[in-house]
Amino acid sequence: MSTLQIPAPRLLKSPLISPMPPWFNTDDYFSDQFSSASVSVTSPEAAIQIFSELSNSKFPAHTAIYTDGSQVKTPVPSTSAALFITSKGVLLSWKLRPEVEVIESELFAIREALSWSQTNLLVIEKIVIYTDSQASVHLIKNRQPSCYLFLIFQIQCKIMSLTASHEVFIQYIPGHKGISGNETADQAARDAHSLRYRTITPMSKEELVRLAHDRVQASWNQSWLDNVNSSGKGQFLTTIKHEVSYWPWAQNNKRSIETALARLRPGHAGVRAHLARFKMCDSSLCTCGSLETIEHLLLHCPQHAPVQANLTNTLARLNIPVTLQNLLGGGTYPSPIQYLIVDAVATFLTATNTLHLL
Repeated sequence: MSTLQIPAPRLLKSPLISPMPPWFNTDDYFSDQFSSASVSVTSPEAAIQIFSELSNSKFPAHTAIYTDGSQVKTPVPSTSAALFITSKGVLLSWKLRPEVEVIESELFAIREALSWSQTNLLVIEKIVIYTDSQASVHLIKNRQPSCYLFLIFQIQCKIMSLTASHEVFIQYIPGHKGISGNETADQAARDAHSLRYRTITPMSKEELVRLAHDRVQASWNQSWLDNVNSSGKGQFLTTIKHEVSYWPWAQNNKRSIETALARLRPGHAGVRAHLARFKMCDSSLCTCGSLETIEHLLLHCPQHAPVQANLTNTLARLNIPVTLQNLLGGGTYPSPIQYLIVDAVATFLTATNTLHLL
């Protein structure tokens, strides 16, 4: 931990099982459904109408609490949370550690809404907590949540305590659909990024694991780059791949293609410029008269112009610029696109009859 510059975490005592007993009917207290229609195709006008009907029919006499979490990565990483109580005129917000994930900030806001209710509500009052985090509601209603056990069990415990004297319900509603209370909570959460002081919360297991992973990854990357700079070896690969990571698209079922690509990426392919360095051929020049490098072979050799045009057109249909980095798998594209790029390069190498030379 100290090597990775990770502070020693404060151990959290969390129960091993949910505080909700088996006979506790979660459907009476939670709903992660908003309407029968998909939220993605529901217009703001329709969402507002559905919400109005829902609140009037199901929660007509409830004190409504809207919660939200927010996270930004640039220019400075930040995570925040907020809650808004319409009838009370209460607006609370918190700036959390930047390492806290947005789902955790959503759960934090829900927990704080329950804490506020425990302290401030009259016995006769009913409460409904509206959250635009469907994943949060799903986790809270689960007796065996997959993550954030400490926080979720705290929420469940508070719900069990409140239900002894209040009607409590946590309802999912869609975000960014113009629902007034949700928009206010959302804006408050975004404004909280500019707060001067952070609210310090215990580090969750998920946060600790994620932080350790990121620090180890950064350490590996730096070690690799330092080794390249000190030895002068592997510089070509750093122009293709900027970090140590797994490339699933680097595996091909056809051995000849896999071998060729595995040689092209680090720059150790059988092109004349490379072979001449080790006196394995008489000249470093291509038969066209230019220096035969990997870039020349894939992008510039006039002898392969028709096949290069096909390669360019294939990538253009994918909206991918034809660069050496992109061709060799170093672009910032999802795996399905990377596999298509590999197929296009394999087709090029086969059509130019250069596969066996590499």
